[in-house]
Amino acid sequence: MVELNKVVTQPTVESAKEEDEIPSIAVLPFANMSADSEQEYFCDGMAEEIINALTHVENLHVAARTSSFYFKGEKVDIREVGDKLNVAHVLEGSVRKAGNRLRITAQLIKISDGYHLWSERFDRELTDVFEIQDEIALTIVETLKVELLAKEKAAIQKRGTDNLEAYNLYLKGRHFINHRPKGFVEKGKQNLLQAIELDADFALPYAGLALLYTVVAAYEFVPPKEAFSEARRRTEQALQLDHDLAEPYGVSGTIKFFHDRDYEGAKQAYTRALALNPDFSYARSYYAVLLSVLGKKDEAIAEALLAQASDPLASTGSGFVAVLYCFSEEVDRAIVECDKALKIEPTNFIALWCLGLSHTLLGKHKKAIKALEYLTRNSDRAPYFVGLLGFSHARAGNKGEAQNLIEELRARSRNEHVPALAFGFIYTGLKDNDQAFEWLNKASDERSPTMALLNTHMAFDHLRSDKRFTALLKKLGQKAW
Repeated sequence: MVELNKVVTQPTVESAKEEDEIPSIAVLPFANMSADSEQEYFCDGMAEEIINALTHVENLHVAARTSSFYFKGEKVDIREVGDKLNVAHVLEGSVRKAGNRLRITAQLIKISDGYHLWSERFDRELTDVFEIQDEIALTIVETLKVELLAKEKAAIQKRGTDNLEAYNLYLKGRHFINHRPKGFVEKGKQNLLQAIELDADFALPYAGLALLYTVVAAYEFVPPKEAFSEARRRTEQALQLDHDLAEPYGVSGTIKFFHDRDYEGAKQAYTRALALNPDFSYARSYYAVLLSVLGKKDEAIAEALLAQASDPLASTGSGFVAVLYCFSEEVDRAIVECDKALKIEPTNFIALWCLGLSHTLLGKHKKAIKALEYLTRNSDRAPYFVGLLGFSHARAGNKGEAQNLIEELRARSRNEHVPALAFGFIYTGLKDNDQAFEWLNKASDERSPTMALLNTHMAFDHLRSDKRFTALLKKLGQKAW
């Protein structure tokens, strides 16, 4: 088995550029040349599938989707792309779709001199889309003179489905989930379910649903036990169909970590995910959080920085780095990373709650409350974030406002799921230890994912000297360090 602490080792892009041994590429989102603006998802999907295919090639560095898509819709100099993503080549292209006909153009460009190493135009039937994607991916590998192992070629050509409509629904579902404005996640979920109805043997929609439910569980939009149960079911379905997908192993790690409290099992699942895809930033970021919970803070930050480097223009990368700096009591550095994330995505949940907590810990209460009020508005006053806002008000000495938020949560709990943790946050902020421990124990029983972070979450620091804190850690399968 791969040693857990050696999962992170991989050649850097910098050394690759210096030694010219490991070619590197960014696949930019394909431009939609069709009259129908709704075909945007199809264009994005083309680029995503080529990225996914190329990640199977060990001796090729491929910029992550989030970073490559940062340039979507922008007119940029390819040298800027190379500098920001640390790659030597760019693939760009366009798609024109009319009825059942496709015209796809693609060109592979060397950034240092702007030279076109390869270009091609494909005028095909829509049913040929899979072959076109394979051809583009294999041509890139050949042109960059990357040695391709038989198993890697098989992975590139591996097809999840032959059902074109199911494939289109999967692409549309991923498109909605990736963009995440209000209501889009639910639309994405419905598209993925429709894809499964058309092809029950298509593994990727199951993996997409599993990932979606872990996000829903993290902020307790629904009861965590319910969300994790569905995530587990979808993960198992995905792996039964394709045991070489990295995504379901990453989700499995998250379920074991936050719900099962099986920390060793979580390590093994994250390790497996990263062995299949070393650039899978979701798995590496959560693996970093796990290391922090286990008291390995330096290793945790190193992992988070590596995840950030693999996807440098993704807001979540900086968000996770910020959280781990905060958990390591490097609050000023956490704020810097929060600001980086919010410049990319102003509504990033991770960065906003971390920014609010960081400012609270520094005693900068106005800034903290401003960040958390913005977060609460943009989450439609999700109870989890209302609780964090109440924590910040309580620490600022605004006990009346904190009490008002408790009353709001009590009233809402009659008609909707309100996590016990939301109350736990506010009573912790008020330093009402009896009520705090009562609600935190309830949160533990609800399998609140945040409870797995109790040992490292700085919001709960003043509770550490209470013997009930040690008892609660034991309940969580952890020990104080």
